[in-house]
Amino acid sequence: MLSPINLCNSALFLCLTLATTIVQGQNSRATSSASYLERGNKSLEKGELERAIADYDLAIAFDGSSAINYYNRALARYRKGDAENALRDYTRAIELDPRLGAGYRGYVLELTSQTWRSEKDVDRPVWKHWLTIVKPEKV
Repeated sequence: MLSPINLCNSALFLCLTLATTIVQGQNSRATSSASYLERGNKSLEKGELERAIADYDLAIAFDGSSAINYYNRALARYRKGDAENALRDYTRAIELDPRLGAGYRGYVLELTSQTWRSEKDVDRPVWKHWLTIVKPEKV
């Protein structure tokens, strides 16, 4: 049978081991998030938008509290022409870190073109366009 002192030492050792494991797990998740973020950034620089978005998805899966993960995915989505999801990601990034939007106000206008040809004539008779305006709050 363990003495009270040995029992306390064993319990303390178990708590420290568990705390160390949790911290290592968190560090591993942060490292994984950072590596996917970096790889996504490289893909974005090359114009490989689908791959960049996939890497940012993984970075967010590992660290959903990082505003930069959402911000970079928004940028890739915007460049791909997916303004709706880009706006969601930009909004989430600012929710996580309000400093990202400090001093600016952004507007995204969705425009739909007039239907001027039928589907028999063209594959897309209706076109969508987005106009993004970012205005500094102080000029």
